[in-house]
Amino acid sequence: MKIKALASLSFLAGMFGKSLVVLISFVIFILFIDPYGINPWGLEISRVNKIKYERVNIDRLIKPWEVYWKQPKTIFMGTSRPHQSLNPVVLDNSVFAPAYNAAVPASTIDDHTAFIQEYIQSNPNLKYIILDVFWRYWVLHNTNLEVVKEADLGQTLDHVYYESSFSRVFVILCKFFSIDGIFDSFLTLKKNFSKELADYYISTTGYLFRKGGDSSGLFPNYGDNVMKEGQDKFHKLGKIFFHKLSNLYDICKKNGVTLIITILPEHPVSDHFYMETGQFVMLEYFLKRLAHYPNVYYFSSLGGLDQPNPYWWDPHHPSITVGNMVLESLKNGKPNSKIPDFGVLLTPQNVKKIISRRKQGLNKWMASNKAYVSAYKETQKVYMPIKVIAPTELN
Repeated sequence: MKIKALASLSFLAGMFGKSLVVLISFVIFILFIDPYGINPWGLEISRVNKIKYERVNIDRLIKPWEVYWKQPKTIFMGTSRPHQSLNPVVLDNSVFAPAYNAAVPASTIDDHTAFIQEYIQSNPNLKYIILDVFWRYWVLHNTNLEVVKEADLGQTLDHVYYESSFSRVFVILCKFFSIDGIFDSFLTLKKNFSKELADYYISTTGYLFRKGGDSSGLFPNYGDNVMKEGQDKFHKLGKIFFHKLSNLYDICKKNGVTLIITILPEHPVSDHFYMETGQFVMLEYFLKRLAHYPNVYYFSSLGGLDQPNPYWWDPHHPSITVGNMVLESLKNGKPNSKIPDFGVLLTPQNVKKIISRRKQGLNKWMASNKAYVSAYKETQKVYMPIKVIAPTELN
C-alpha cells in the first residue's frame, strides 16, 4: 500500500511539475509576444510581434494604462475620427512632443470628462489635450440628457461612471494571462510573419492604422445608410452640452493643462445630407457657440479636399493624409496656406464668414456632382424626414 501511495504521489508530483513547466512556458510566450502591447519592457521584433493586431477589441481599456506609463506631454482625444487620422509622430520635435493618441471610438463628452480627470491625476507631465469635437455624434448621444436641469449639472458630472484603475488593470491582466491571451499571441505571431498587411491595427502611438477605406468613389451607399440611421430621431443641441464643455475647460485650467478643440473636416457628402435634412442650421448654431471658447481650430474640406482618394476613409472620417495636414498646421501654429479655412482659429468675428464659405463650397460641389445629388433625392423619398429642433427653441 505504501509503495502504491508513493507511486501515486510521485505521479502527481510529476504531473504537477510538467503542468507548471507548460504554464510558465505559456506565460513567458505571452509576455514575449505581448499581443496587446501592455508590457512596457517588452521587445518588438519585426515579423514576430511588432504589430499588435489583436489589440483593437480592448484598446479602450488599454488607453489609460499607456497614458500612465508613457507619460505623454500631449494627448489626442475624441471619437473614431481623430483615432483613425491623427498620428502623434507628426508632432515629434515640437512643443507638443511626446504625444499620444488616446481617442476612443463612440465615446461621449461624459466619457471625456472622466478620462481627462483620470489622465490629469495619472500623468503629471500632461500639458496639452487636443480634443476633436464631432458635433453630430455628440448631438445624437446627448438627447437622453436634455431633461437634466442646469441646477443638477454639477451632480451629473460628479457621478459620471468610469472604471477604476484597479478594475481596469484586473480585467486587462485576466485577458492577458488567459486562453484568449495564448490564442491572440499565436495570431499575433502568425500575422506578423505574414507579408500581407492587416486592414487595420492599433499603432504604438495609439492611433488606428487603416490600410484603406471606401475611397474609390463618391461613397454610393452613404445616403441610404445615414437616412436609415437618422429616421424618426430628434436631433437636439441643448445647452447642457456646452455646460459640460465649459466644465472640461475649467478642469484643465485648474490643473495647468491647455485644452485645444479641433473641428476636423467632413466630406461635402455629409454637408449635403445636413442641408437636405434641415440639420445644417444646427451645425451653424454649434459653430457659432464654439466660437466663444478659446483655442478652437476649424478645418475645412475646401480647396480640393473633396476628392475621396487619398483624403477620406468615408464621409465622416478623414484619412491619415488629412490628419497629417491637421497636425502640421497645429505644429506650425498657423493655417494651411493652400486650403481656405484649414487650421483657422475660430472666433466670433470670423465664424459667419467661415460658415458662408462652407455653404459656397457645398453649392459648388453639388453643381459638380449632379448625378449623386439626383440619386440621393430618390433615396430620401423612401424615408421619413428627420425632425430637427431649431436653435431658437433652445435659447
